Amino acid sequence: MTHPAKKKNIRLLNLAFVITGAAIIIFFLRAPEVTTTRLPHDAVHDPFRPMKKSEADKLCEDCHQAQGIAPMPVVHPPTTKRCLFCHRRD
Repeated sequence: MTHPAKKKNIRLLNLAFVITGAAIIIFFLRAPEVTTTRLPHDAVHDPFRPMKKSEADKLCEDCHQAQGIAPMPVVHPPTTKRCLFCHRRD
């Protein structure tokens, strides 16, 4: 037979678990939508699709550095050299 104090502890733990789970779900449902542009589908970027992210990330700066063909905008956050972390491939 279960002791009444143990039953109360189990109920409190179950309640805490449900509240925590609900808080996590609400947190993710309220997250902002993705606004970062995706990797374009064009002849320049298509060769990067089959590569591993770490390989492709190394090649981004060739075109997107300040003196490159398509420099990053001034408002771009500081780069971590992990471009495909934010700019997802489809």
